[in-house]
Amino acid sequence: MRYSRTLKEEGPRYLSSTAVVLAELLKILSCVLLVYKDSIILHFSAHPIEYCVC
Repeated sequence: MRYSRTLKEEGPRYLSSTAVVLAELLKILSCVLLVYKDSIILHFSAHPIEYCVC
């Protein structure tokens, strides 16, 4: 993002706050998808992990 903001080209520029918000949304989405993928793998595994509270 920093490189694209420092270019000396004509045309419309974007707001840096918009870029930051979109980057954070992409990070949240990717984290949620990874957690969902891991939970599906654990749920359907052949040998489920048993949690023991001793």
